[in-house]
Amino acid sequence: MIRKLAEFLEADHRLEALYGGPPAVGEVTVRSFRLVKAGPSVYLRVDFPVFPALAPSEWVEAGCDRFQAGLEFIWVRDLVISDVILPSRATISGESEEGAPVESARFRVEGDGIHAEFSAYGRVRTGSYSGYRHPSDSDGESGPVVHHYLSRVSAKLYTTIPEPWKESFHERL
Repeated sequence: MIRKLAEFLEADHRLEALYGGPPAVGEVTVRSFRLVKAGPSVYLRVDFPVFPALAPSEWVEAGCDRFQAGLEFIWVRDLVISDVILPSRATISGESEEGAPVESARFRVEGDGIHAEFSAYGRVRTGSYSGYRHPSDSDGESGPVVHHYLSRVSAKLYTTIPEPWKESFHERL
């Protein structure tokens, strides 16, 4: 039976505190798709479809209207990628794999510019949470989009999404 991403998310008190419980995650915007040799794992940076109702006051005061998080799929195997054009609106779903030695699922990331399938551990880790204000064409702003991080360490280190080669950010939740 194919299930939505939300059913595979590991419980995280920080995420649940932002949404007042487990978030309903439907279609997401995939911002980055990273293959990590250690693990091996797949790390996605995605925008959730709904901004958290219980967002930190700093985010609200800054006018944030988007919520972004990292998703980590571990013990990845049988990876097939046929398209990755980012950013891309996509649905992430999975189907439990019967008879596997550990809890395992076959995941699909499908959208207009992205299609990937892989098997992985059946629980998806989340972290590296941030809020940001989506720039509109009428803002007249240019340059990197300012992010406000939930983690105090990330908030001290970063004000935007770091460059792709910053493994300390992109490969850790």
